[in-house]
Amino acid sequence: MAPGRFSHYRMYKSFYPYLKLPLIYISIPDGAARIGATLSGELLNAVFANIGQRAIRKVARETFEHLLHLDLKFHLSRQTGGLTRAIDRGTKGITFLLQAIIFRIAPTALEISMVCGILVSLGYLCHTL
Repeated sequence: MAPGRFSHYRMYKSFYPYLKLPLIYISIPDGAARIGATLSGELLNAVFANIGQRAIRKVARETFEHLLHLDLKFHLSRQTGGLTRAIDRGTKGITFLLQAIIFRIAPTALEISMVCGILVSLGYLCHTL
């Protein structure tokens, strides 16, 4: 065998520990960030689910109470099944809007404002505009 035939293997073996360090330094914070994002999303769902459900129940209850206080003439001249479907669609629409605002728009706006605040505090005002 020629003396330089496996020199690249020896060089790789000598630098191998140094190649592992950046991977470790990148993968550990990345994993921690992913776990943190998942946990914060679940915490957000747990906290705001009760609030959203309470708001939907309140609107549905107020609508039902309003229907109960209407005169008998109104109920006899209308199709009550259609009215029930309309109320159900309304509560589903409110649920969708609350979930969109609470779980999508508000966290995104908070994240953008936090990033802009960090950039301004570091002196990168031109990048925040």
